Amino acid sequence: MDSGLKKTLLGLFILSVILFTAGLYVFNSLIPSWYFGFFPFLVLIFFAVNAFFLLFFYRSLQKSTSQFIRTYMLATVIKLVIYLALVLVYVLVC
Repeated sequence: MDSGLKKTLLGLFILSVILFTAGLYVFNSLIPSWYFGFFPFLVLIFFAVNAFFLLFFYRSLQKSTSQFIRTYMLATVIKLVIYLALVLVYVLVC
């Protein structure tokens, strides 16, 4: 694994931990009535999806430019569909 990719994934992990900690602080102390039990999983899902697609983009950089562009566009659509499905499941269940 390339050191740039490791650095990017580490940065994504650190950002996720910071957002998780800040979110817990805000939800527990400032607006506890808005806290929802799915919050910890939400941060984990966003981290996992973004880490997967970063690895996917990194592998597609080895290919031609036109194939990378197609891969990027397809991955963006897939990521939006995943997030939309997540929102729909949350709305329908809760």
